[in-house]
Amino acid sequence: MIRPRTVTLDHARRQRPVTWVLLTSLAFALAAARPATAQTGAGRPAALAQNEGPCAIQLLRDVPAQAVVDQPFPVAITVKADCAGAALPLHLAVVVDNTINVGGPRMEGIKNGIRALFDALDFSRSQAGLATFNAKVDFLVPMGRDREALKAAVESFYPRTGSRVDLAMRAGYQMLKNARGSGEPGVQEVVLLVSGGPNEDGPDVPLAEAAKAKDDGVLIVTVAAASAADYDMLTRMATSPAFFYTETIAGRYPGLFQQIVKDLSQVKLMGGLVTDTLATGFDYSWGTGIPAPRLRGRDLTWLYAVWPEGGLDISYQALCKQLGRFPSSDGATVELNFDRGSPYVYALPVAPIDCVPPPTATATPTATPTTTVTPSASPSPRPTEPLRPVYLPFLGRRHCKPTDHRADVVLLLDASSSMHEPAAGGEIKLQLALDAGTAFIDSLSFPGDRAAVVAFSGRSEVLLGLSDNRLGLLMALADIYGHVRVGSRLDQGLATAQQLLAAGGPGRVPVVVLLTDGLADPPAAQAAAARARAAGLTLFAIGLGEGADAALLQQLAGSPDRFFPSPDGVDLERIFRLVAAMAGCDGG
Repeated sequence: MIRPRTVTLDHARRQRPVTWVLLTSLAFALAAARPATAQTGAGRPAALAQNEGPCAIQLLRDVPAQAVVDQPFPVAITVKADCAGAALPLHLAVVVDNTINVGGPRMEGIKNGIRALFDALDFSRSQAGLATFNAKVDFLVPMGRDREALKAAVESFYPRTGSRVDLAMRAGYQMLKNARGSGEPGVQEVVLLVSGGPNEDGPDVPLAEAAKAKDDGVLIVTVAAASAADYDMLTRMATSPAFFYTETIAGRYPGLFQQIVKDLSQVKLMGGLVTDTLATGFDYSWGTGIPAPRLRGRDLTWLYAVWPEGGLDISYQALCKQLGRFPSSDGATVELNFDRGSPYVYALPVAPIDCVPPPTATATPTATPTTTVTPSASPSPRPTEPLRPVYLPFLGRRHCKPTDHRADVVLLLDASSSMHEPAAGGEIKLQLALDAGTAFIDSLSFPGDRAAVVAFSGRSEVLLGLSDNRLGLLMALADIYGHVRVGSRLDQGLATAQQLLAAGGPGRVPVVVLLTDGLADPPAAQAAAARARAAGLTLFAIGLGEGADAALLQQLAGSPDRFFPSPDGVDLERIFRLVAAMAGCDGG
């Protein structure tokens, strides 16, 4: 499975094993030792090519070899990504229903479909395993690269009684864990579950088993292969609705499973985050960034929620503040986010720079001018006194006691079809919500705080569970356009938010930030909000547009202080930043 990694140095699972200090030291040492032939232009390092990850990446950070103290010098960052042949290696655990729900011609169709799946899989990079389930699980072929053995095992499918979807999910996850360490780096682990009926003991245990695997980075793909299947359970088990498929016509299974392999293998570059940390002795020259960076301490950051087609071209100017030869950055990275899996982190090459004094001007002798002193009729002006701060009293209505608590926040956003309409100010309401949500995420304190993104319309969908990954959260926000549907089941959204926050640990403040533009079923929404507040959740409600039911939203929040109307959306970002500042306070 894909794990966050700094790909230039190590591939350890679950952590970035190299600190920025080590990255900087190594980059400086490499730059200092680089021969002259590795330079192009004045102090410019050759572009660094990276072949780790799904795409071929070219990275360049260009600085001059020399700069004058207190005079700006240019920095240029270029990132190019070739994803034309991007394909993930897979570990694919296939678990197929062979109960009486899929008997007869449908069973033959599924057999043909599974064979077509194995034919479409690239076993030079991927592995697959096969199991069937009914009242129990039969492990037919363990994870491996033997295409013919997998296809031959399909002949052992035949209908039996019972339907333990929970055991099937657990078996697929176990097959993947058994094979860990036997594939190439960056492999995506997948459980493909084909089911034709409901779980005989209800949906709760299969959902819990799926959640456990998803929390471990496993991609869950589900297929409803008969009309008796539990469609709601399979949709919720899948990693996202995009990975839930349904097909009940036997002759279409080969095409369906070939498409599934294609969907799983092909990966899309979604966006990225560039971070360039100013080294000690350097300052950023304000107003020179193209595009403008966000400055956090000494980190310059550029976020791209959508990856530009031609790649990234960034420029800014910095200043030397002391004499000497230094690495031009304390660490420069680009974090790339794909449509699945965790981000890849690449280190940009950092070249050294010589900070030199300004050239000494040569004095030219001139004749001494004769000065005639003319008495002044007016008194000499007094020097202007320097400006000093003046402290005035301030009375605020809201107060937050400083605490050691951290916030777990669910952004619960309305994704009903009316959000595609413009607000009174003329901008689309959904875009206003995304801009404000971005400001909210930026206002949280990571990694201490965590946030989740939930969209609700005719149903509730988790776009990203609780996470302290800023880039992942922003990508989840951007994904909301793909989840706009008819309906406004606010009660389901609140129930989902309560479920996500139920696992919060001690010292964490559970918060729901609700944004909606319309009406909801008042009794159902009020009952869901009451349950959430009774469970200890703090609920903020924001009404976007003139159609929002202010009275209902005040009731849902439980206090007028936690309801914020925004009829035209102009002040939406300010509201979200205010709510973010209040989120870590006990009781909001």
